[in-house]
Amino acid sequence: METENLIILDTDVLIELQKRNEPVVSLVRAIGEKKIAVTKVSVFEMYVGAFNKNELIKIKHFLDKFPKIELYDKIIDLAIELVYEYKLSHSLFINDAIIAASAIYYDLELFTLNIKDYKFIPKLKLYKLN
Repeated sequence: METENLIILDTDVLIELQKRNEPVVSLVRAIGEKKIAVTKVSVFEMYVGAFNKNELIKIKHFLDKFPKIELYDKIIDLAIELVYEYKLSHSLFINDAIIAASAIYYDLELFTLNIKDYKFIPKLKLYKLN
């Protein structure tokens, strides 16, 4: 997959998209469907959030339309460094570290609604909401 100029959607954005939260839908629409991707960690998070088989199937169909960012050893190594650096000072969780590391590795912006979860990571580029 060609990753140049993509914007990674954080799991919180995916949740709001699935709920059809109109302001979030509009923001993602403005970015453009061909310019967005998700990490495989977000896929895991979305699946874990399912309450039953029907919901899990709906989530899978929803996520199938998004290209998935590949997860490489170098990304995991970077995520480990981020957790070591920021777990105690900023309560960085493993899933957020891997998502951030993916964005850093690919040099892509991350669109999140939870800026506080990431703003302390210097090399991470966050998508600016207008």
